[in-house]
Amino acid sequence: MIGTEEASLLESGGSAVVGTVDGDLLPDSTRAWGVQVKGDRLRFLLPAASTRSVANLRTGGPVALTVTEVLQLRSVQVKGRAVLVEDPTADDLERSERYRQAFFRAVHEADGSDPALLQRMYPDALVAVECTIDAAFDQTPGPGAGRQL
Repeated sequence: MIGTEEASLLESGGSAVVGTVDGDLLPDSTRAWGVQVKGDRLRFLLPAASTRSVANLRTGGPVALTVTEVLQLRSVQVKGRAVLVEDPTADDLERSERYRQAFFRAVHEADGSDPALLQRMYPDALVAVECTIDAAFDQTPGPGAGRQL
């Protein structure tokens, strides 16, 4: 389902957004700060301050993660269910730092944003989440958008 090309995009410094819902299907979204493809699971980092999203994921709720390459707008969306929410490991924090550098570099290249200002986006604390990969979609704008992978 997730091929090498899609895994590379998901793990890149693309814009990563996570959508969740609570038991009443009230949606919430937040930015992810680093993604790792682990076979039939994804591991990603969320701001600890995104309390609604984190609470939704702690119940094993559904999750959709979309990563878009900033300069080319290639996009992949993965849908699944949360299976683990925990404190980040040292490896997670290293991955997040690499992600942050790549993402801010791409945004700066795309629109000239001051990297010092972009740093304000980065959260003070992170939470690690793992989810299943139940479905994956090409979300690149154009005629193939929405095609299941």
